[in-house]
Amino acid sequence: MGHKSCKSDYIIYSAPLDVILNGTNVVQPDILMIHRSRQHIVTARGIEGPPDLVVEIISPGSRKRDKVKKMTVYEKHGVPEYWIIDSETRMLEQYLQNDRERYELCDLFEGDDRVTSNKLPCVAFVISAIFSEIIH
Repeated sequence: MGHKSCKSDYIIYSAPLDVILNGTNVVQPDILMIHRSRQHIVTARGIEGPPDLVVEIISPGSRKRDKVKKMTVYEKHGVPEYWIIDSETRMLEQYLQNDRERYELCDLFEGDDRVTSNKLPCVAFVISAIFSEIIH
């Protein structure tokens, strides 16, 4: 994502990389961020525990899997922030866990909207720039 401030605070990974949430749930998010204070969860096997941010880039064929199944898994295992980027509509849905650890759709970004996150203050980019950068 090309943001130096994020890279100093967070380690940013992209797929393929296993995120081992427990013995039965192993997922491979498209992009994930882990705060450097938690980098002990990065092991030879993959990421063992919930990342600080998980990003899934969905295509029409994966929409149900990413919006229903994966979202439930990430929510249950305490991933605090989940972004769904829709490659067709070119929108980013930002979900944050509320006090009851349930995801709430907090914001929707598209076009030239600047993506920001209260939990990840280093993040600041324009959504259209992501598509030129990561989706070819």
